[in-house]
Amino acid sequence: MFPLQTHLQMLADKARVAAFRRAIAETAPPGDVVADIGTGTGILALLAVQAGARRVYALEWAPILDVARRAAR
Repeated sequence: MFPLQTHLQMLADKARVAAFRRAIAETAPPGDVVADIGTGTGILALLAVQAGARRVYALEWAPILDVARRAAR
């Protein structure tokens, strides 16, 4: 489990997020079902939704899940 500050630093890294966005778009075609295990803030799950995933399962056991839930709303 990462501290919140670490999550924020990862989210602020635009090159990192852009690389994940490209990778998801290239490997998860629209209509796919995606599992994001250890979703953290949910950024990868949300990128999968933007890429056209039919359904996304964002799984997390740590309290950061509340952040992912808010982001999804």
